[in-house]
Amino acid sequence: MDRTRRLYAALTYLGTLPFISSALLMAFDIANIPYLGAPMEVARSYGLVIVSFMAGAHWGQQIALKAATPINLHITSVFISLCAWISHLLLPHGAFMLVLIVLFAGLLVIDVRLHRYGVIDRHYLETRCGVTGIVITALLVTTLSA
Repeated sequence: MDRTRRLYAALTYLGTLPFISSALLMAFDIANIPYLGAPMEVARSYGLVIVSFMAGAHWGQQIALKAATPINLHITSVFISLCAWISHLLLPHGAFMLVLIVLFAGLLVIDVRLHRYGVIDRHYLETRCGVTGIVITALLVTTLSA
């Protein structure tokens, strides 16, 4: 594996730490993280940022490709980001966490389709599958511990 692949895989997995930490803190009934606040709020805000970041990555892929893709990534990225933001504003904590789970799963489904069409490579997809599994599990633990 080349250095760039190792780096993006490592950074991607490091990005799961706030989700894992929030889930563990919620599971152990720790109500506050000094300087950060409630673990649920940490998970909610970080989830909103990351799901929007991932959707934005799809936007960038569409621009970089300059060719047709099996999915219009401009439309899906805007839809996912707006859905996350509106849900964050309007829904109670548990419902928003479930929306995040669906959106992260949806982003992975998009990546699976992009891989089938040769847009992303196998290593990237494998990294995404592992990280998405961790994130969804952590979000479920956080939600069920609330």
